[in-house]
Amino acid sequence: MGQLTSYLKNPPILLLFTVFTFAVFAGLGVVSSEFFKLKETQTLKRNVIKQTEKISHFMASVTNVVVKNSDTQQHYEIRKNFIEELVKLYPNIKSAWIKNTDGKTISQADQGNILHSKASFDHEVAIYSLVNDESHQVGSLGIQWDLTSEYSAIDARVSKLSRYAMLAAGGLFLVIFTFMLWFIYFPLKKNIFHGENILSGNFASANSISGINPAEFRILSKQTNRFAEQMRFMRHREKEIKAIINAALDAVISIDSTGNVIAFNPAAEALFGYSEVEALGADMAELIVPEELRELHRKGMSHFLKTGEEKVLGKRIEISALHSDGRIFPVELAIESIKETKGTTFVAYIRDISEQKNSEHKLANEIKHAEILSQTKSELLAATATEINAPMASVKQSLSLLQATNLSDEQQNLINVSLNSAKVLSFFMNDIAEFSKIEAGSIELDFRQFNVRDLVRDTIAIAENAVNDNEKNFTTNIASDVPSNLIGDNNRLTQILLNLLLQASKYACGSTIELRIKSILIEPSTIMLRAEVFGEKIKLPDGYRSLLKETEATNIDQNLALNFILSRKLVELMGGKIDAIDEQDNGAMFLIEIPATIIH
Repeated sequence: MGQLTSYLKNPPILLLFTVFTFAVFAGLGVVSSEFFKLKETQTLKRNVIKQTEKISHFMASVTNVVVKNSDTQQHYEIRKNFIEELVKLYPNIKSAWIKNTDGKTISQADQGNILHSKASFDHEVAIYSLVNDESHQVGSLGIQWDLTSEYSAIDARVSKLSRYAMLAAGGLFLVIFTFMLWFIYFPLKKNIFHGENILSGNFASANSISGINPAEFRILSKQTNRFAEQMRFMRHREKEIKAIINAALDAVISIDSTGNVIAFNPAAEALFGYSEVEALGADMAELIVPEELRELHRKGMSHFLKTGEEKVLGKRIEISALHSDGRIFPVELAIESIKETKGTTFVAYIRDISEQKNSEHKLANEIKHAEILSQTKSELLAATATEINAPMASVKQSLSLLQATNLSDEQQNLINVSLNSAKVLSFFMNDIAEFSKIEAGSIELDFRQFNVRDLVRDTIAIAENAVNDNEKNFTTNIASDVPSNLIGDNNRLTQILLNLLLQASKYACGSTIELRIKSILIEPSTIMLRAEVFGEKIKLPDGYRSLLKETEATNIDQNLALNFILSRKLVELMGGKIDAIDEQDNGAMFLIEIPATIIH
């Protein structure tokens, strides 16, 4: 209210307001006049353009007649006579000319001096002629119009309109200004003056009180009551805010621009061990900031007050805090600033995160312990697989030797079953060993030269030995453009293909399994080797697609899960990709793509 009163009592401000208001109204009048002038000018130019086009149409008709009935010399003479008569017929045409299709002036007629002012308007249109019933451009007609008299007429109308607009603006300004002065300014100034006396308790001047008529006193009473209501509302809001801060679970501390504490809620008392009486007025840096961070804290406050640059304001940071008993503990801190006329106030929201840090430390230790156990498990599985493979190799060798002796058919059948079982068990143990190495992070790829066609032949032979006789339905199809000699990890490629062949055979329902080998050239010496294991009757179980991204899958054959996950990990380790496509009634297909280097 005091600021409003100073404005009402300050004559320069009232004078500036009056001048500004008048300037606004006068400006509206000038803008209206200029807008009217612009519209009139545009209308005039449109009329001139239409008139020029009419003349051009007439010229086109003359040209059509000339083309049909005259020679070239007569063309020139008729056009020249046309524009000369045109200049004589129209006094406001200063010049007219005709150009050929190359833009060269072939005829021109002038009336007096050619104008070079904004009162002149040049316009040029094309002239067309009918030749064999087709329209062809034979040149262009240009006219310079003298619009001096038209512009003068427009200026006269605009000047008259401007005078009327200025008079209307002035009259409207006087009406509005008188209304505001009589019905707003004087009553408001008087009421504010009496209101200040009443609010300040100055009733000594009887004249000032007696001068208030009943209507003015009612207005003053309403203003006083409104002001009192606002004060009560502000006090109520202040109590609400204080209650919210006192009930907050986080510590809330406010400091002024000098760093002294001006608010310290109960949560802050419990967190730092100081009472509100002890904290108020104290330097916050000395109170709760560890000694090694105090200088940094003071420099940060000083830098913000000088430059306004915010580094930690409005952000959550983790920092150490000091308790009254001297112990240091971790806290989460968020700071906001409130700029006021008396200075800047900083409000800090602080939360103890000691339990959170202890939980994080405990969780990190548990994760580390679990990783050690996992690595130990993987190493144990790898060692177990190695230990089993050694005697298993002896078993397979003994069975092979025994198979070469004279045996009955039944004995030979039993030997074949045992030998195939031993081979499948060896493959399974190799898978476990590879999986354990991958989990332990100790697997290393063995890149060497190999022949693709030999690898496919050997893989198919191993697969046929590993399955029953009624499942030996493997065929191969190697594209002709596949290079024979490549560099890659042939052992693991064999392992991947074998896993996919055996799983496909398991779900093929006795149908033929085809191994297709293709190549995609990436660089002159690098290809993407693509292998497809396809079967027309393969029925993949539900959930198989989860094995493409996850290491575990539920409700699915665990043998398929182990083989497919191992194959996926090996393919990814070799820089390739693996997929499975189920075409429902048309069968299914496993496919892999692995980069390999060509040997030229």
